[in-house]
Amino acid sequence: MLLINENDMRWQDAAMANLQLKNILTNYHIGEGNVNCGVSRWPHGEAGKPHTHDAQDEIYIVLRGQGKARLGEETRVLGPGDIMHARAGEVHGMVEGISENGIEMFYMDQNIPFSQWPEVPDYDMGEPFYQEGVKWTTRHNFELEKKHIDHVVLHDVTLRDGDQTPGSVFLEDERLRIADALAEMKMPRIEAGMPVVSKAVENAMRRMVARNYPHSKIYGFARAVIGDVDLCKDVGCQGIIIEYCVNPIIIKHAYRKTPKEVVSNLIAAINHAKEIGFEDVAFMGWDWFRTPIEFTRPLIQEIYDNTQLDGLVIVDTYGSSTPDAVEEMFRLFKEWFPRLRLEFHGHTDNGCGDANCLAALWGGAEVIHTSINGMGERCGNNPTEEVAVLMEVHKGIDTGLDLTKIAPACYVVSTISNIPFAANKPVMGTRALQIESGVSLDIEYKMAHNKDYTVTNIYNTVSPSVVGRLDKVHPVLGKNSGKSSIRLILEEEGVSATDQEIAQVLDKVKAESYVTKSGVSTHMMLKFLDDVRAGK
Repeated sequence: MLLINENDMRWQDAAMANLQLKNILTNYHIGEGNVNCGVSRWPHGEAGKPHTHDAQDEIYIVLRGQGKARLGEETRVLGPGDIMHARAGEVHGMVEGISENGIEMFYMDQNIPFSQWPEVPDYDMGEPFYQEGVKWTTRHNFELEKKHIDHVVLHDVTLRDGDQTPGSVFLEDERLRIADALAEMKMPRIEAGMPVVSKAVENAMRRMVARNYPHSKIYGFARAVIGDVDLCKDVGCQGIIIEYCVNPIIIKHAYRKTPKEVVSNLIAAINHAKEIGFEDVAFMGWDWFRTPIEFTRPLIQEIYDNTQLDGLVIVDTYGSSTPDAVEEMFRLFKEWFPRLRLEFHGHTDNGCGDANCLAALWGGAEVIHTSINGMGERCGNNPTEEVAVLMEVHKGIDTGLDLTKIAPACYVVSTISNIPFAANKPVMGTRALQIESGVSLDIEYKMAHNKDYTVTNIYNTVSPSVVGRLDKVHPVLGKNSGKSSIRLILEEEGVSATDQEIAQVLDKVKAESYVTKSGVSTHMMLKFLDDVRAGK
């Protein structure tokens, strides 16, 4: 027996829009299936995205209010006592809550027992999450009820923050090569460096400006010092970022400054930058996330009230923040300072770097700072190549970049810095394109030879050609290989073999892998085939 009073339950926010739920039963087992039921409430004017459920029927009964509901191709106004039954696979959804207090409905769904499932359907494999030979990412990235972001601006810091990578040195001409590679990518903002650091940096920045890149603006980096600002203008920078620490402990004990002195210096530097003709002036408050918000808010308020600052760069200097904290921080500062363009500059020390970039966007950021190959202090900055692919491929957010120029830029920076890619690095790692598992390659082989339903990108979300890599996904032979592994490589080599020969070659491959504790080359595998045929 089960007795539940609706009034004993509280409303809870759901994942989509402003929908609220009272969950009565969740996965309650009845017969062969599981039942979910409760009460849902849509506020006035709110709507949900029409959707389907492949293995579940749903029934809605209106309790209070009115709303427009869609079922299939039909839209009707429903009121108290009206019922909507959406069968598995049938498009349905609440289009709009009409009543002043919205609409409340009892809902119940029952999962269809596995034994009654129909033949596996051929799901829609169209854009935006799938493109033949290019990408196959998760459709859920595009179905979540998050506010949609159409565009994001990337701001590359390879030549400034990336230059701070321990043990790496960028010479003057090398800085130009990196800038040229970024410009080829159509990177909209290139942070070229801090000209006060050295003549080499200053000269390189002058030469970059002289190139007059058609798609890229050159930004300078300066302390809150008038001389730094003047030099950025003198070399020809089109925008400037003025930095200062916002952590009160560091301000007090390292810089020996008072908050009033800090604010005064910043206001003077920002106003001076505007007076000498900088159209775009941003303030970078570093060590932001380890600083109490009670300190940063009034500090920014003073700057906001006394300057014409354009952008505010919120910095996770030491990679200490998590996505929920980042999103909330940006939401608050967007609400408090609506005139400012918010930018995110993050580091990857805690492994949340790429996720933090997305969280910043959800909170209201318009610009994300990145660095080629993740170059930067300690664990590095958010990698340009990873963030670009994350935005463009996995979320459908336009960056304006030419993605095919990513790999060439990564190779240039890797060569100049003398820092090779980690084998398992996303986007550019060698292992990103290697598959050893026999089970995985068997699926790859079967899909490649399926005449009825061929789908590419089985084990790689993104084709390497998307980012301009010339190599391709390929099997690697070793202890985990299977017969399909041998078949795929033999087909690539234009060599045929019997099933018996393939089985014998596979035995030799596995044995060799255990002896050498490594993979087995194609050349060695072909030798094994010759040995089998020779009776060895």
